[in-house]
Amino acid sequence: MKHWIRQPGLLLAAFVIVTVLPLLGNAYLFDWDEVNFAECAREMIATGDYLHPTIDFMPFWEKPPLFFWLQAAAMHMFGVNEFAARFPNALIGIINVLFILWVGRRWIDQQFGIVWALLWIGSLLPQFYMHSGLIDPTFNLAMFATIVFALESQRAARRWLWLSLSGISLGLAILTKGPVAMLLVGLPLIIVWLKRNGWKRAVGDSATVLVLSLLPFVVWLLSDRSEYGQWFVRSFVEYQLRLLTTGDAGHSGPVYYHVVVLLLGCIPASWIALAAVRTRYRHHIPTEQTQALGLLLITVVVVFSIVQTKIVHYSSLAYYPLTYFAAVVLSRWWHQCTERWLLFVTILGSSLLAIALIATPLVLSNQALLLRLVRDDFARSIVETTIPHWSGVEWAAGALVATAVVIAAVFIKRMPRAAVVVLLIGNALGISAFLRIVAPRIQDFTQRRFVEFCRAYVQRDVILQPIGFKTYVHLFYGRRQAERSPRGLGIPAAQWEQFLLDGDVPCNVVFIAKRTKAADLLRRTDLVQLDDPNSPWLFLLRPHKK
Repeated sequence: MKHWIRQPGLLLAAFVIVTVLPLLGNAYLFDWDEVNFAECAREMIATGDYLHPTIDFMPFWEKPPLFFWLQAAAMHMFGVNEFAARFPNALIGIINVLFILWVGRRWIDQQFGIVWALLWIGSLLPQFYMHSGLIDPTFNLAMFATIVFALESQRAARRWLWLSLSGISLGLAILTKGPVAMLLVGLPLIIVWLKRNGWKRAVGDSATVLVLSLLPFVVWLLSDRSEYGQWFVRSFVEYQLRLLTTGDAGHSGPVYYHVVVLLLGCIPASWIALAAVRTRYRHHIPTEQTQALGLLLITVVVVFSIVQTKIVHYSSLAYYPLTYFAAVVLSRWWHQCTERWLLFVTILGSSLLAIALIATPLVLSNQALLLRLVRDDFARSIVETTIPHWSGVEWAAGALVATAVVIAAVFIKRMPRAAVVVLLIGNALGISAFLRIVAPRIQDFTQRRFVEFCRAYVQRDVILQPIGFKTYVHLFYGRRQAERSPRGLGIPAAQWEQFLLDGDVPCNVVFIAKRTKAADLLRRTDLVQLDDPNSPWLFLLRPHKK
């Protein structure tokens, strides 16, 4: 391992650190998922109960606790803030690039590992999610490690050690997001194992991995059952099934949704990977690994095409096989540099990325154009009343990628390998700059006013409560305390909103609504309107009756 980590490993890790860690908390956490997970971690710290995740101090059965533990640990180090909420994925991003480098070297050679790692950091969504507070990068790395260690157990010494590592990795994945991990990695591994060793050994190896992986999850689930009762386990199972059968929280889409997401979201790797279907690109790579990752890609696309809930990051496990197959094509070209189409595809992908990064701030800064594009009444009211603080340099993020394209075009004949490296590094720099320069401006149109209002009430004895829409912003940024939650006041969750509107509440209540959908609230004479009367957001105070 020392041979690969001394130079390329350290250089790539340093590059990830430089592009991901600085200003990682520059933008507010985005509703729902980022705020949701960070709030779980904050409530763990507030209550001192790290075993039973809660939201609004009520049992949270949608996800197991591993990722929240990582976020809580970061919050202990850096405080309860955006940087801490995203730090675990930044760390996972560094580990991930080093792991890909190690796997590539072990499966083929060091050059392949470097190419694979560069494709990862230079493709849009794999780079983007390293900057996020979402659960999926941690979940995906654990599943990918499960497959890698399982394959190693079939071809290396110390078979039981590798199987144990595979079971532990799968256990971490399950403890991060749930039993769906078994489906996603189980199908590819069982097929490969059956083909290689027959059903007896395949069943034995599968049982070993399965038992090791389920132990921590079962212990956690039984702990919550002991704490809350049978309904918790039932609610967890029902939620998992609901994601499969309905478009949860309005996140639905066509059956081809994830195919489009992967083709456009993983440029340029996804486009380069398409060439791997040609036999000429596969003759020098290990068959089992290729079969396993090919089956993984098919499984992810098929499963999440069937699943009715359509969210971009659901198919993010597919980034591993996509970048792997792209590395297969690119590493073969690396030896000869004769196929100009590959350079053209890479330059085209980076050019489209540059156009998107440049066009986004230009469109958002054009109010007239936005009003023509937006149809929702609330969104239109935000556009009409928001004055973003554009500095005029937001296009520079896309300019970084465009500059890399120009440099690559200059190098394309004399130094084609350098041209590809410049493109991938330029992509990573441009995406990183976009998230630091443009993302905070995008929030002007989404949640900045809402977040800043909630932050102003952190030190006050007041209950913030949204009406008419779902959010977690008021919990995390308003720092709700346990004694001012439904559980703390002894109010059933189903009766909480009505209690705040009409009940004997022990403190002031501020209701938050979208003005376009708050006619009933505006007719109430016991509520005092706060803030700008022309704001799209409506903030109404119900004073405490002493």
